[in-house]
Amino acid sequence: MIIEEEVNEPPPPAPVGDERRIIGEHIREKSATIQDCYAGRLRERPTLQGKLVARFDIGPSGKVIGATADGIQDPQLLLCVVKAVRQWEFQKPASGGKLRVSYPFKFEPQTGH
Repeated sequence: MIIEEEVNEPPPPAPVGDERRIIGEHIREKSATIQDCYAGRLRERPTLQGKLVARFDIGPSGKVIGATADGIQDPQLLLCVVKAVRQWEFQKPASGGKLRVSYPFKFEPQTGH
């Protein structure tokens, strides 16, 4: 995965307080695209499950920059999640700078379908 990050700069801070809560709510609202990625991979790998962590920066404009994902050994799922996350847009960070977000997604096949 390519990480778009400036050299010699400290990592951006993580969101805190209300900003963290608002970002979490926004991610949950957008998580259908992540679930679609997983559902697509389940057709080929019916036993695929586990925890995936999406890491990304929210730029000063609110757009996502520098997304990565890891945790599940399925490159196609990771790539799909990164592509989905890079489309997201948030409120502009209150600091006027960037924010670094790590967000876990737990995947397990639904039973009874």
